[in-house]
Amino acid sequence: MDTNRLVVLIAGIVAALVVLMIAVPPMFTKDRSAAPDANAVTNPSTGNGPGNDGVPTIDGQRLASVTDESRPPPPTQWAAGNGPIPSNTWWSSAVTGPGAASLWPQPLGLTITPAGEVQIAAPLGQTRTDGSTEAPFIPALFLDLGAPATTRVVDHGPLHVTIRLQARGARVDLTLVQGGPLVEIHTTDTFQIRAPGLDVTTPPQPEAESFRFGTSEGPWLVAASQATGFQPGNDLITVQPTGSGRLVLGPVPKGSGASYDAEARSIAAHPLTATAEHLQVAPDGTTTQVLSQTRGNAPSLWALQPQHQKFADNAGASLGTVDSPRGTLPVVAGAELRLVYPAVPILWSAVPAPGADRPSAEATATPVIEEGTGSYFGGKVAYANAARADLFRSAGQRAPAESSTAETKRLLDQLLAATLPPALRWDATWGSVIVEPAEFGSGTELNDHQLQYGYWVAAAAHVAEADPEAADRYRDMIDLLIADYAGAATMPDAPDSLPAERTWSPYEGHSWASGTAPFGAGNNLESVSESNLAWWAAARWMIATGRAQDAEVFIGRFTIESALAGYYWLPQGDQLSANSAHRPWSGVVWSSKIDASTWFDPNDESALGIRLVPLGPAAVARYSTTEAIDAAKARWDWCESYGNGCTVRWANLLDSDAAVAGRPLIAGPDPEPSTTPVAAAWWRDLWDRTSAVQGWSCSVGAVARAFPDGTVAILASSPGPNATKMSCHDGEGTLRWTGWVKGSLTATASPRG
Repeated sequence: MDTNRLVVLIAGIVAALVVLMIAVPPMFTKDRSAAPDANAVTNPSTGNGPGNDGVPTIDGQRLASVTDESRPPPPTQWAAGNGPIPSNTWWSSAVTGPGAASLWPQPLGLTITPAGEVQIAAPLGQTRTDGSTEAPFIPALFLDLGAPATTRVVDHGPLHVTIRLQARGARVDLTLVQGGPLVEIHTTDTFQIRAPGLDVTTPPQPEAESFRFGTSEGPWLVAASQATGFQPGNDLITVQPTGSGRLVLGPVPKGSGASYDAEARSIAAHPLTATAEHLQVAPDGTTTQVLSQTRGNAPSLWALQPQHQKFADNAGASLGTVDSPRGTLPVVAGAELRLVYPAVPILWSAVPAPGADRPSAEATATPVIEEGTGSYFGGKVAYANAARADLFRSAGQRAPAESSTAETKRLLDQLLAATLPPALRWDATWGSVIVEPAEFGSGTELNDHQLQYGYWVAAAAHVAEADPEAADRYRDMIDLLIADYAGAATMPDAPDSLPAERTWSPYEGHSWASGTAPFGAGNNLESVSESNLAWWAAARWMIATGRAQDAEVFIGRFTIESALAGYYWLPQGDQLSANSAHRPWSGVVWSSKIDASTWFDPNDESALGIRLVPLGPAAVARYSTTEAIDAAKARWDWCESYGNGCTVRWANLLDSDAAVAGRPLIAGPDPEPSTTPVAAAWWRDLWDRTSAVQGWSCSVGAVARAFPDGTVAILASSPGPNATKMSCHDGEGTLRWTGWVKGSLTATASPRG
């Protein structure tokens, strides 16, 4: 639940009233995350609907069109083909205009005014007094065509966008690449760069290919593919392109020299033709992510954010450092950036630890609180019932498991029937599925699809294990929801009327919440845990429906984003502030700042809780390292010293984090409605009686937990139709357990030797 909750919640209410060891070889074999040719023009989509008009079908029935109350804004600046349009990107504000409220490819930030003036900055993140951060946008350069210009998006890919400015026959194309410290410019028309405080110590030679110059915001560099006329004077640089008309512009990295200038000229001479992300996941979940820029045989430049610096595999020597909202970043050269993210413990069911008490009669009888029937709250109710059924099933309690599953199916059947709220609708302009009533701007702004639809997918994924015939009934619907929020490139046989990319940001390593991102601070993500759930749920659904080979991309995203949570949402290790008074968790994480507050509530408890919801087996990955567990202890030390115990609200949910920190059970008013008593009891028992085993490696679907006496228990789950062979090795690589798993299983690891 993200993105201006207070405003869009009111609109949503009004609208509502109106209407692993996965069974595959040692490495996964498919790469669904690779995007199509970034320069290919999208043709009108044919989709799966009758009449070849691109309208998706479910059980042969075309989705009805979205109502006016939920309709997204017109993409007035889209000019990249007649197919579906990506949303929830770092460049989304350029699609709806006018101009672009903000573009944050990192490390650079840009805005485009309604009149077409481009403002370029390289701001450095600064810490506020409350521990939050902000990078003030102070432009160093201004680019215009001398007359009001139109703005159009003409090309895009997983890591880049090309924006065209046009005025009086003059045309400039700007290509921005995530992680690229240079703006790539293509034009044959003379234009001007306004540089306040222009300082040209060494004037450019006639027909120079590059030169450095000073500005009031520091030194910058302009470089071209061949001899170009640069005429500086009176805070203006007049550029007269020659030949191919390709040049680049960016801040001068600190400590850089002639070799960096040569790399910049090479990029100008070798224009970008494609960007891509490739994911490869090992049986234990270790994820290799390869980000690439294609420029023939020429290398590219990459600014490494903190997570890239930690997980990069042979990134190369630093050419210098640049400022960014995420701090000072080293810049390296290479055609690709290879990152290896360590495995996190992935459990598909809430398997109880050996010796756990069966759920109490009170927990068994307590119904799930009804929160609503819309796109978000309706999904939360469905998932809470499904997760409750999973807990009962894992504990061997058949009757309450069946009743909770029946309630989940009732809610999914209602969504499938589309005769009463909630109902699936279709927006043909953007190529997007919209669940109505569309809450928190999920229709009018295309917000939060992964944060909302992930609940519906998770609910169906639990039902698929318990009732495979019901899974067949829901397959078209759930596949469509996943393809909508994850991108059609991730799903086999997805309609081509959906965009290949949506929500996932490969370079950032997490998803974005705002569909149109009309904010100066860029895009944002508040609830990283609900984003985590979306990837976990998609993977579980694919496994439960017998398509484990297609779960790889979702396991990879889950692993990467779980690691990123420890940087910006629940900081750990050296990401924690040295000032103990600074609250050790954030509010809304933006492209250019990190706020302390949330969209929906000012309390510290809400900011923490929105990083923990929903409580279930996906949450095990949150505490995968000693650093993560120590960070939980730091949070509760802060609560004790500065937060009055952090029990103003949602204590039933926040207790999950307190349990990890070794704190006694906490209680308070205003419980989080989707956190059921049976889920809270399972989690508290897991951490009261066992602890995470560091250094062990288990197949995806299995985790190792240690009892105080040194006994190591294996909790394993496999929701697929066939048994899966899993194993666990200790830190020295010794096999300590192996077995075939179907459903839930507990076992004891063999002793050493």
